[in-house]
Amino acid sequence: MDNSVLGCSRGTPSRGKLPGDSTDISTLGRREKAFDIPDSCPFTIQEIPSNDNTSSNAWLIREHDQYGEFPHIYAKICSSKTREPGTQELRVILLSDTGCGTEVSNTKFSSDTAASCGVEIEDGFIIVRREHEVWNIRTFLEYTINPGGKIPYLVIATHCHYDHILGIRKLLPTAGDAPSPQEAKKTAPTTILASAKGQQFVTPYETLQRHSLCSEIGIQAPRYEVTQWAHDFYPVVYKYPKSSDLGPPYDHILTTPYAIIHTLGHTPDSLSWYDADLRLLCVGDLFYLKQSEHTESAPWGPEAPKPTMFNLDSDFAQWWGALGKVLGFVREKNKDKEFGDEIPKKAGIEGMGNEEFNAPASVKSRVKLTASHTTLGIDAETAVLEMQEFAAAVLRDDVPNVQVADGPRGEQRCLWDFSLGTDDASEEEIVSRLANAEWRFSILAPIKIVEDGRRRINKAEWGAARRQ
Repeated sequence: MDNSVLGCSRGTPSRGKLPGDSTDISTLGRREKAFDIPDSCPFTIQEIPSNDNTSSNAWLIREHDQYGEFPHIYAKICSSKTREPGTQELRVILLSDTGCGTEVSNTKFSSDTAASCGVEIEDGFIIVRREHEVWNIRTFLEYTINPGGKIPYLVIATHCHYDHILGIRKLLPTAGDAPSPQEAKKTAPTTILASAKGQQFVTPYETLQRHSLCSEIGIQAPRYEVTQWAHDFYPVVYKYPKSSDLGPPYDHILTTPYAIIHTLGHTPDSLSWYDADLRLLCVGDLFYLKQSEHTESAPWGPEAPKPTMFNLDSDFAQWWGALGKVLGFVREKNKDKEFGDEIPKKAGIEGMGNEEFNAPASVKSRVKLTASHTTLGIDAETAVLEMQEFAAAVLRDDVPNVQVADGPRGEQRCLWDFSLGTDDASEEEIVSRLANAEWRFSILAPIKIVEDGRRRINKAEWGAARRQ
């Protein structure tokens, strides 16, 4: 979609803090392993900070894609000891989505550098990180956190839209390059998890082709089989297939710290996941900030503001209910123990910083929120409350809006954004307004979807402005 419809002024990339933000982006990667990513690579990676300053084994990967989506891909290495003494530690990489399937040439690749690059010692083992002729999500993972591709992948599909599933085809063998049976045993398998609630939304393949929006951009959806249909509050586990030489010769279940939460509305198959170790909740495309320190300071240049998106498959009333469900979940988790910091008393950017990732190990931090675009490590409860307030203002028709180009199926669409109509505002006024919570979100949706929400959502929930 053309993000130029947003009425926000663009400036130079932020090198430190956003206006009014308590998050200093220069500190976000201080525990990040340096992978020496070449300039030709369309991916970036940073380690997600843990709550106790130890390695989290979790990473945010951002993709510079041809569609201007800039999706977030999350990777976490989970491990478990086998029940046989002296056997290897079993591991799996949880991948939250796989991005847009970007593949570009590695401009610095040569057979000489491929054979010798990236040799290092890690945990007493010699690790060789080889560059490939092309960069895609598979080769990038093998260059960074999965040298040799020895660790299997469990892909969690937050929903089926193309900007989150196209990378799957890079992780699965195709008919043209399928490995031999002997090679397959030495290749880390990839399994797919999706929402059981949305099974009919993504199967059979013709349905996936339509609902993934691949037809709208003239491409074919990847063909894959979902091997885990996750129910609500489903604990994520990984079962090693016996066909692989990389796992034990017997059935073994690896338990992960993830749990799945059904959060319908953006699509019928939308899900969120919660990492109990990091106290981190990923809401997929349920909602996200329109801008963040990551979008402002991307190495490829500042990205256009990104509204929370809806289409004709969306259900605004379900989406509103999902916000309430997430809020209840977060509040329960925040009751687990006392916190080192008080609950943010102030709505807005000051209450949504990243500093609580650094809480002492003896103190549980508040739940943080991340999303499949733009957003990482903001206070979850504050974020949901502020999105609820913004959405309520949209339902009340209190947010400036403008009709934009019709959708691919001819549907009339509007953009709701408090920054509309600020062309004459001074830079100081814009900076001041950006510090307000109501300016941190925008919504792009078919008009009929929002009107349907007005009819179906109890007006008592959105009809009056929330008092601070």
